[in-house]
Amino acid sequence: MKLNNFTFNKITLQNKFIVLTITLTLFFYKNSAQVVINEYSASNLTSFTDNFGSTEDWIELYNTSASPVNLAGYRLSDKVTNLGKWTFGNVTINGNGYLRIWASARGINSGANLHTNFNLKQCNNDKIIFSNPSLAVVDSLTMQRTQVGHSRGRTTNGASTFSLFIAPTPNASNNTATPYLGYAPTPTLSMGAGFYSSAQNVSLQNFGPTVSVRYTTNGSTPTAASALYAAPVAVPTTIVIRARSFSSNPLILPSFIESNTYFINVNHSVNVISVFADNISNLMSGSIVTPQTGLEYFDELGVFKTEGFGQTNKHGNDSWNYAQRGIDFVARDEFGYSDALKHQIFNSKSRNKFQRLIIKAAANDNYPFTANSTPASLGGAHIRDAYVHTVSQKAKLHLDERTWAPGILYVNGQYWGVYDFREKVDDQDFTDYYHNTKRDSLQFLQTWGSTWSAYGGPQAQTDWNTLKNYITTNSMVNMANYNYVETQFDTKSLADYVILNSYVVSMD
Repeated sequence: MKLNNFTFNKITLQNKFIVLTITLTLFFYKNSAQVVINEYSASNLTSFTDNFGSTEDWIELYNTSASPVNLAGYRLSDKVTNLGKWTFGNVTINGNGYLRIWASARGINSGANLHTNFNLKQCNNDKIIFSNPSLAVVDSLTMQRTQVGHSRGRTTNGASTFSLFIAPTPNASNNTATPYLGYAPTPTLSMGAGFYSSAQNVSLQNFGPTVSVRYTTNGSTPTAASALYAAPVAVPTTIVIRARSFSSNPLILPSFIESNTYFINVNHSVNVISVFADNISNLMSGSIVTPQTGLEYFDELGVFKTEGFGQTNKHGNDSWNYAQRGIDFVARDEFGYSDALKHQIFNSKSRNKFQRLIIKAAANDNYPFTANSTPASLGGAHIRDAYVHTVSQKAKLHLDERTWAPGILYVNGQYWGVYDFREKVDDQDFTDYYHNTKRDSLQFLQTWGSTWSAYGGPQAQTDWNTLKNYITTNSMVNMANYNYVETQFDTKSLADYVILNSYVVSMD
């Protein structure tokens, strides 16, 4: 897992002037700012839950004076080019008080629970900018990557220095938290991830006597008890090397992890994915766990193309009765490595950014498979579902298909066979890319045995039931009634869905 370096876009002369103005304004207001950005977390995966039951990013403001401040008209943004992105309503922060704002993209600017209209993306080098009603910058910072569950904040309330916190304190004093100086340096490996025709020896970076480098070769997370690096690591067969550095200074936290998969004397003619994690063997054996997972992606020539870090979870239902199981990979910005897989995975689509990817075992194309199926056509082909989705795309049907690419899966260095790599339709990145629709503007129902709302909350189910009742209680022969339904429902999509599934005699 290569921790990406920060990158900066070229700035035009006009933008340079804007940035300079902001910098000067920031300096002026910081000397007299009454309310400052005190703490933030872009790594809140499990720690704190908002009023919608979600673990969202958050920003904390602190009032450095004893007098209350009304924030009506003040702004928060993550972009220098759009300082007025989100505006406070009639909200007051008490003297020497704290105010947490959820960075959830829900856009709620009043009440007890405030939500910005943007998320925090620490892996994109985003900023947090607090401006007054005149759009003069009061306080700002550039986010630095933090590991999951951590936050970054002022060392003490209102201080000029910032520290890391492993026990974040939203809506509470920073003075009670242990301030850490940072993370140990991330080690590098002497050879890149990829395919090699013979055994190799891989060297790890050494940082001197105050920093030790620990490593594993079985895909697990390196700990302070893992093997201590002292000499090049022998790679006689396909393995995953994961390395992490540990400082002797107790106020410096363990580094981010560097991970590389080395394929030895292995050749494939299709794309290859390597996943590695603690407990992922339990997931692949049928346990319902969601391990923190690294993923590396190689093209059909064996060239490393992209990577991500996030979580894996179960994919499929009845198909998990088979030994070869499918998984979903979700890249998580909260871990501080990357927010997506950035590569054109599917040749038929120009899309080159995927937060989610299905690694599908195609097990539903096994049944009703038996060893002595008669006729043989009753046996699973393992490609029919992918073929049908491809037919829909070629025919330009009004359907959301899961684009397909064949591939090979390795789990902690072990070969797991041929899989389908697929887009995930019920994914906010999918709807954003293909329909220009954000998650919070979307109602998405899913059905498997029962029906539930993936996006849109209870209102999604209510609105669907209302439309369904309208259709069943009003004549669709009446063009006025039918035309109204067409404003609410894609009837062409329904027709194409029925036609395609009837033609292929879909039983799933």
